[in-house]
Amino acid sequence: MKSAEQASQPGRTRIHYLAGLWEPVCRYGSYVVLSIACFLFSALPAVAQLAGPPGGAHSMSVPFTPALPGVFWMGATLANHGLGYEDGYYSVGTKQRLREGRLGGRWLTEIHGHVSEETGKPFANFGIERNKWVKPLGMNFGLNAWFDIDDDHMEYVNQTFTSVGVGGNIKTQILDWRINGYIPVGNPLVQTTDRANGGFYGHHLFFLEGIDSALHGFDTEVRWRPARTAMIFGWIDVGGYHYKSHVVDPFGGMRLRIGCEPVSGVELSFELNNDSRFDTTGFLRATVMFGGGDRVHGDYTATARDLERTMRNHHIARYRQEPELAIDPDTDLPYVVRHVDNTVAEIGDGSFEKPFGSLLEAENGSQTDDIIFVWEGDGSTTNMDAGIVLKDRQFLLGDGVEHLVPIPGGTLLTPATMVLSNNVDGILPVIENLLGGDVVTEANDNVVFGIIEL
Repeated sequence: MKSAEQASQPGRTRIHYLAGLWEPVCRYGSYVVLSIACFLFSALPAVAQLAGPPGGAHSMSVPFTPALPGVFWMGATLANHGLGYEDGYYSVGTKQRLREGRLGGRWLTEIHGHVSEETGKPFANFGIERNKWVKPLGMNFGLNAWFDIDDDHMEYVNQTFTSVGVGGNIKTQILDWRINGYIPVGNPLVQTTDRANGGFYGHHLFFLEGIDSALHGFDTEVRWRPARTAMIFGWIDVGGYHYKSHVVDPFGGMRLRIGCEPVSGVELSFELNNDSRFDTTGFLRATVMFGGGDRVHGDYTATARDLERTMRNHHIARYRQEPELAIDPDTDLPYVVRHVDNTVAEIGDGSFEKPFGSLLEAENGSQTDDIIFVWEGDGSTTNMDAGIVLKDRQFLLGDGVEHLVPIPGGTLLTPATMVLSNNVDGILPVIENLLGGDVVTEANDNVVFGIIEL
């Protein structure tokens, strides 16, 4: 059996995880404050803008807050799983007029802030838009640019993704068309393990690596507003999307979204997606808008539809592969690995990222059933010269050779194993015992391999 310290690892992990929620909650709060600040800052000049700017812009009536020139909304998205996320989320946002530019173009800003229902992690979208009404064509042309930040990461992959986006749309009285592009920036790929570190992460050994990869690609849709649903301002979106990344092969999917505004300022929508990577995904969304929804947008001309929310991904599309810990078949608990590297200068905790600097530290800091993995280090016996006394069922393994570690499954004649993909270059760590006696003192059921004993 594992020690009490090891058996309590999951409980301590949950406590640490809950404590870690304070940081994203505070960060999400900053998003909300920024959204409100931008909302209030942009309100004052926009009031003058609506009073009658050049180009024939229309003023708008707003049933909830007549003094506000833009819109503010709150919403809830219920989802089982989506394009890289697993649960629903809550949102606030605003869209405000900025100014009218040259040649009759109108500039707007749009901000979304969200928090995940299950993890409490925040994510947000910041956009700017320029619209132009072409009266002879009866069309409104729009271009937009976005910056997205997504802190809704996995437990073992603590990465905040960022991306930039560009989009365009054409709006008419009956049909709309839009396209959105998504380009991850910064570090778009995080893996818990790779072939360079042998499946090690923290104090654990992963049987299946964890991957969190931001996807780049695009989506496009056509929106139809059936005349039969005019009384509830109904609409139907039909479109598709295409994504890929460095570790995810290209894939495409189809999308259907329907929505309506049964009560002024209240919008309901439902989305359904299907592709070969995520299979069938979707969500149900309810949004309450202050400042008016489509019911206030009148005749679909000039500035009438400027304040419609941009339809694009709130989450950064990402591919996630949850890691699987390697299990010790003797204990049915995850392996615990204590790492040793005599080149480290700082005091470590035995994890892969902060290994012990001496063999004596590993002896004192390990428990029964642990794996003690000794890295090549500097090739000398520095801090490796006091020998080691093993505890029951411990493995003492050295870098430089291939190792097969037992895992559940298999048969008595052919037990299941996994291969550690550490550096197999034939250069083994060297240990000795200058105090006299055995270099390695074994207990019961120990495994010693890949070590040169002087």
